[in-house]
Amino acid sequence: AGRIREICGAKDTAEVLASYDSDFYAGCPAVTKHPFGKGYCYYIASETGTDFLRVFYRELFSASGLHAPLGIELPYGV
Repeated sequence: AGRIREICGAKDTAEVLASYDSDFYAGCPAVTKHPFGKGYCYYIASETGTDFLRVFYRELFSASGLHAPLGIELPYGV
C-alpha cells in the first residue's frame, strides 16, 4: 500500500481549524470543519499521532454532548 500526498484547499463553507505554518504547504489547511446535514464533517489532512487524535476526538465528543460509556476511559488499543 502506498500513500497519497496532495496539497488541498478548503471549500468556502469550511472552517479552517488548523493550518500548516512552514515548508511549501505553509498556509494550507491541516484540519477543517464543514457543515453537513444536521452536523459537521471534519477533515484531517495530516499524519497525526495518537496523542493528537485522543485530544481531538475528546473535544469533539465533549462539544457534541457525548460521553464515554459508563464514564470510564478504555485502555489503549480498545
